[in-house]
Amino acid sequence: MSFELHNGFDKRSEYINEVEFQDIARSLKALAVEQGFPEDFAIDQFIRLGPVAAAAALSRPVQN
Repeated sequence: MSFELHNGFDKRSEYINEVEFQDIARSLKALAVEQGFPEDFAIDQFIRLGPVAAAAALSRPVQN
């Protein structure tokens, strides 16, 4: 799937290619599950804010 298909992706991370995008998304999803977050939260953060902000959001404790 091409990152151009993600409607919320505003290309702030256009320096990454499709394979890198998929690898980062896969890693963030795995981290989300490991930290107790829903997978879609990680992907939403990645698309809206970029990979660094997504990783930072996943490092915060889960609020129950």
